[in-house]
Amino acid sequence: MIVLNKNQTNTVILELTTSSSLLSPNYLFEFKRGINPSVITYFTAVDTSTYKCRYNRFEIIEDPISIPLSGQVNLLSGQYIVNIYEASAATLSVSATTGVVLQTVNAQVNGDNNLPYALR
Repeated sequence: MIVLNKNQTNTVILELTTSSSLLSPNYLFEFKRGINPSVITYFTAVDTSTYKCRYNRFEIIEDPISIPLSGQVNLLSGQYIVNIYEASAATLSVSATTGVVLQTVNAQVNGDNNLPYALR
């Protein structure tokens, strides 16, 4: 399970390389909100692992200002189903990936959605 805290940089460790068919893949994260799966958020994050053959490490920044191609995303608190796709280049479109879901995991986003912007 991925756990993200709002308004923080969150470290996420996954094992994706063993499932990938690409030599140096980029990863597209697809977050589907549990109570409303038609609400989908896409973003990419850079794999910062020094041992990619063993694990993949991502720094996901949950922030009110979303920059989806850099791993900075704005999500509502709650539960999500996450599909992680492989791609040959950074993309925000599933059609630009290989179409292979490397991993499906649950995610929980914790925090208050109603904080005034000045307090975030």
